[in-house]
Amino acid sequence: MPAAILRPLPKDYQFAVWRWILLPAVTYMIRRNGGTWASGTIHLFAQELRFTFSGRNGGTVSVPIDQHLTICLRKAMASERLILERDGTTYTFMVVRPTAFVETLGGIADKEGAGFVEGRA
Repeated sequence: MPAAILRPLPKDYQFAVWRWILLPAVTYMIRRNGGTWASGTIHLFAQELRFTFSGRNGGTVSVPIDQHLTICLRKAMASERLILERDGTTYTFMVVRPTAFVETLGGIADKEGAGFVEGRA
């Protein structure tokens, strides 16, 4: 499923003044979201959810599906946010029309004892 993952900024990150002058809209959106979005694809397996970055740099982010996972689906302006929390780490994905995907994820999560909270966060 096509998606984007939020890459958070460090807590002490300060925007340079030139960014506010040359790119005010972009800088505002990065600040408002708390990071930058990276595109890719979400793959769902029996024991994990894996996000593969698109582009030359590639790479993956894997989130194990087990009893320590909390799943949240929240509406946004033009998309929805799939928020996964596990052991104090939050993974935020921007997805469009994720109903079937979330139902499948919820079924796997139920088997593994994970929690699903709709519309939280």
